[in-house]
Amino acid sequence: MKNSNKLINVLVPVVSVLLAFVIGCAVMAFLGANPLTALQSLWTGAFGNLRNVGTTLSRATPLIFTGLCACFAYRCGVFNLGGEGQFIIGSVACCYVATQSGIEGFPATYRELAKHPNIVAVKEACGNISQIAQTMQLCGDELDLYSGNDDQIVPLLSLGGKGVISVLSNVAPRQTHEICQLFFDGKVAESRQLQLQLLPLINALFSDVNPIPVKEAMNLLGWHCGECRLPLTTMQPQAREQLAQCLQQAGLIA
Repeated sequence: MKNSNKLINVLVPVVSVLLAFVIGCAVMAFLGANPLTALQSLWTGAFGNLRNVGTTLSRATPLIFTGLCACFAYRCGVFNLGGEGQFIIGSVACCYVATQSGIEGFPATYRELAKHPNIVAVKEACGNISQIAQTMQLCGDELDLYSGNDDQIVPLLSLGGKGVISVLSNVAPRQTHEICQLFFDGKVAESRQLQLQLLPLINALFSDVNPIPVKEAMNLLGWHCGECRLPLTTMQPQAREQLAQCLQQAGLIA
């Protein structure tokens, strides 16, 4: 009887993992994706080279350590997790993975997405220039690239980007347009200079949770947008003063 219980204790988690794997593959196939290709992309993104392995390990280590400690404490009878405890730990784990991974689209994933006729462009805000370069190398003209970071407009244009999906443009639309237009006109030095000139303002616009700073900037410009709705709050006085100084330096307010 004891041996039978031990066997069940081993088989249940193994079968559960295998069943989840099969169901996941079935869902991908139902959605028109090749499960083998998707799994290969996941593996390549996580372990395709030494850099990816290092990134994967650095991001997974805290989560693995927390899980091992929780399992050890549970097995030693230090506490009883119960359904609520397992739910909380699972939620924390999911949030950690989401925030630490940044939900970045790996280049191989973009290559597969570019084959779909309804996917023509991507807003890239991962900040990883090496990864973005690899995406452009793999996708070429099959996928248009738009910068999602105002402080990296020129770098992405130099890799073949088509423009920017911008926060800065809400405050300085003409200058944001000129960064792109100057680059497209071959005036790279002028484009780069304008990008660097606006860098303090760009940083100020991201000094708090978006869209708190940009809405405050619109108020300072006289557009009377009002305050953000809860749970968002107003900027701290010191940050607001810094934002106003950057707007002045950019010639947007007196």
